[in-house]
Parts: sequence; structure tokens; C-alpha cells
Amino acid sequence: MPIWRYAWPLARGGVTTLGRTFQSTGPSLAGIRFNSTGGEVLTATAVSDVARLGGAIAARIRQDGETSVRCIGAKAAFQFVKALVNAMGYLSHDPDAPPERFLGFQVREGKGEASERGRELRLRVLPLHVAPSELKASPNTAAAGPDVAATDLLVGNGTVPAKAAAAMAGALRPQGGGHGKYPLVRAMGSTAVHRAMVSGMLAQKFLDNDDRGVTFCIVPYWSVELSSEQNNKQLILRLIHLPKAK
Repeated sequence: MPIWRYAWPLARGGVTTLGRTFQSTGPSLAGIRFNSTGGEVLTATAVSDVARLGGAIAARIRQDGETSVRCIGAKAAFQFVKALVNAMGYLSHDPDAPPERFLGFQVREGKGEASERGRELRLRVLPLHVAPSELKASPNTAAAGPDVAATDLLVGNGTVPAKAAAAMAGALRPQGGGHGKYPLVRAMGSTAVHRAMVSGMLAQKFLDNDDRGVTFCIVPYWSVELSSEQNNKQLILRLIHLPKAK
């Protein structure tokens, strides 16, 4: 029986991932074993077909509950993110797929040697369910959508990843006002998205150095930006806390 049928259990409050319900605060999920067969790592390249890569990611999630993807360079990273959004769409059409489900990814530095395109990024993709109550900025704020009451962080082509990482880590720390919120990172284009992903990798290192067990994943989606002239789609990377198991 596909593991996917159990990947989106409904819960009242908190974040749920792969059948486990987690408290709203606490240390890392590192060390928790998933129902993975340790399959081959997928590879995203600058010329990857987004639909096919998204289908492969969705298939791995159905079979193993999670998967890993490697990529090198800005264009490959951008193809991966678009494919992940596609994979969420494919999985949403599965029988018994519950609402409010997302695919997120954690960024780690790969073991491969650096090339002219940059260092390899290793991306761990996992499904999670975010309760609507967790999208509220405060008990008095209604959750009208994924953009509600989030801290916006802008990443551009010239953004220094270390500075963006410090801002991400600060927003995610409880004392920085990140508790109970999911900061939004706005990035346009492959270079900006890649810099945002590298920033996310560095932000997790900063949080690891705090030794408080704060971990997070990145959930991408498209948002329509309304203007007087035209409607532009902008890629949003939403930072989601991964709290500790009960």
C-alpha cells in the first residue's frame, strides 16, 4: 500500500509530517527515521524537464515518503523548485489526498567538488501538513491564505547569501519574532532563487550553532502579484519550522 496515503494525517494545530504530530516548538527532527528505502538520489540540471522531474519526485514521495535531489548551479536549482511545485500539484490529485498539504525541502551542502557553476546542493524533500491555525499571525488574525502575516525577506541577484541567511535565522528564532510565523522569501529569477537556497543552507548552519534544535524547511509556491499593468507570478519560498516529536 502506498505510504502516501498516510503522509497527510489531519491534526488540530502544530505541524504533522509522515504520520507523526509535532509540537509547535522544540529541537530538530534530525534522526527520525522515515519509511524510505534509500533509493537513488535524483538529479536536477539546467535542462531538466520540469514536468518529468516533478513526476519523479511525486513517485518517490508516494513510494518512500521522502526523497533527495542534487543540483549544481542557479538554473538547475530553479528547475528543481519549479518541479517541486509541480509535484505538489500531482500529489494533490491522488485519492484521499487531504487538504493543506505541502512539499518542503531542506538544503545541505553536497559532497561533490565545486565546479564553475558552484557547489553541489543536496535537497531533502519531505511532505508535511500545516494546520490552518499555524498560518495565523496571532489569535486575532484570520488565516486568509499562505501570504498572511508573514515576515517578507527579499532576495535578489546581488544579495549576499550570508546577510540573507542571518535575516532568515533571525526571523526563525523565537526571540526574533519568528515563533508562530512562517517568514516569506521573495525571489525572482534563477539567480535569486539559487541565492535564496544557499542562504537557507547557511541559515540552518547558524541555527545549528545556536544549539537550540531549531530546524526548518522551505516550501515553494507561485503567487500572483497584482499591478496596474499586468499580473506577474512571483516565486515564494516559505520557511516552515520543523519542531521536535512528542
